[in-house]
Amino acid sequence: MAPAVPAAPGDPAHRHGSRHRRRRGPADDPTEPFPAYTAQHRTWGPTPLQDLHWGGAAMWIGGDTLMAALAVLVIAQWLGDPARSNDLGTFLNSARRTALAGTSPGTAASATISEIRDLDDDQEALAAYNTMLAGLARQHPPPRP
Repeated sequence: MAPAVPAAPGDPAHRHGSRHRRRRGPADDPTEPFPAYTAQHRTWGPTPLQDLHWGGAAMWIGGDTLMAALAVLVIAQWLGDPARSNDLGTFLNSARRTALAGTSPGTAASATISEIRDLDDDQEALAAYNTMLAGLARQHPPPRP
């Protein structure tokens, strides 16, 4: 049996001057995270706290399933796109072409580079890229151990 507690100032028993004592129950436990759930004395189904946990798990699983389905749909659309050869996008691809040409946008040399359809298969562009890498290696030699 729970110990008796003196009536608190807000209790009706305290207002009427009664010396009745209120019984301490599970809702008065300061360590209980959900005191309203323990105050219910439901005799059917799971406890209210178990019900809360199971409901949260169902919502989490449902949300993750929807998100995974959308991710699969987006990836399938992307993989099925016939114009997937330009994966970098126009801005990144133009910046890459400009860097490989060693020119600034708007010059005659950059116009020549932008006319090349597939930069990766062009031998001149590959040679220019290797020359640029060799120049960078000369400017910043790797440290010796």
